[in-house]
Amino acid sequence: MAILMSTQERPTERRDAPAAYASHAQATRDHTASFPEDTSRTAGVVRGLLRIRDWVVRHVGATIASIFLLGVIIGVCRPSWFTSYGPSDTAPAERLQPPSAQHIFGTDRLGRDLFSRVLHGGGATIGASVLALSIAVIAGLLIGVVAGYSGGATDTVLMRFVDVWLAIPGLLLAITIVTAIGFGTTPVAIAIGIGITPAFVRTTRSQVLSIKASPYIEAATAGGSSFWRIILTHVLPNSLGPVSVMALLDFGGVIMGVATLSFLGFGAKPPAPEWGSLINDGRDYLMTAPWISLLPGLVVVLTVLSINILGRALKKEAA
Repeated sequence: MAILMSTQERPTERRDAPAAYASHAQATRDHTASFPEDTSRTAGVVRGLLRIRDWVVRHVGATIASIFLLGVIIGVCRPSWFTSYGPSDTAPAERLQPPSAQHIFGTDRLGRDLFSRVLHGGGATIGASVLALSIAVIAGLLIGVVAGYSGGATDTVLMRFVDVWLAIPGLLLAITIVTAIGFGTTPVAIAIGIGITPAFVRTTRSQVLSIKASPYIEAATAGGSSFWRIILTHVLPNSLGPVSVMALLDFGGVIMGVATLSFLGFGAKPPAPEWGSLINDGRDYLMTAPWISLLPGLVVVLTVLSINILGRALKKEAA
């Protein structure tokens, strides 16, 4: 009986075998079909890593500068990750201590941790620099695009006004503006932004003049596109490249300008820290406690130098 049942079951197994083989073949085809997508994704990642490696090899200095700037950005955005001291915490018993394991940058005349004040002051200085640069870029793009694309009397009037604007020294103009509108971090940023706007106007205008003569602008005009449509669709996007590179190259100078006005006393009121005011705090202690001015000044110099090195590397790649 067992032999008979075994014999009867075998045909059933043979009848089910083709379906099982078909299912296995389909699964194999599906698995094989996924190979091109996985291979393409892997190849894209590999190409990206190779491009990064090549860029690092070509620009070793820019890579080091990028790492330093990344550390500065993280430090000013999250100072509590690097120090447990508050920027205004005083400890008279620890005043004018030199750099040590407890206080990396030492302490100032009130016993405040200088490293903590540098980190918190960096947020104010870099934030003001970003605001100033944003004002200059937006105003420069607006005036430069209108002047370059409109031409005629509009271009002449606007550019003569910009020429007069350029004739005034930027720092003197910034001091005049901040004196008129009041002291503080935001007024300093506005003053610096207004002072550097003319350079962005001239750069944008020269770029717009070359774009204006392009065939696709003539085609858009012949097609009935409006003035603002052409500007927003064609002129403005094609003008952003050179202006962006210029903004990065000028960012270091803007930081120096903000720090300078802060050093002169036009920035935030004490005890709020800023890089310029921190350097100013140690001017009476250059002989007895030089780290109060030198270490914040070193941070400013290294930050500006890193921005310039990175900006030149990106400009070289874009050329």
